[in-house]
Amino acid sequence: MFKSKPMFYIFSGLSLAFAIVTGIYGMYVFLAGGAVVDYSAVCAFGATACSFGILARLEQAAMHNNTTWEIDVQPNNTSILEQTSEATVDPKVCIRCGNPLEKEDKFCIMCGNSRI
Repeated sequence: MFKSKPMFYIFSGLSLAFAIVTGIYGMYVFLAGGAVVDYSAVCAFGATACSFGILARLEQAAMHNNTTWEIDVQPNNTSILEQTSEATVDPKVCIRCGNPLEKEDKFCIMCGNSRI
């Protein structure tokens, strides 16, 4: 996705606008006793409102996600999609308290966190 607040606000605004149009048009069709075509138009507006709502939530999640995706090409020319994180973990330091760890330690002696 775009990972931008303006796109989130655009998608959210469009979703809200289509939801309002769906509500107003739906009340009109219900109260005026519309035809089948009117009911299908209400469903179309509702589906459009849901679609923009989903896009807004995906955009919101993309803004908070720091994970990047890379294509790793293996020697036999097959690609494997693997997830990489921006943060690197130092195996010589406890990830919870920052205490230096020895090579043979399986647990941190300060906080008890597992090294594995």
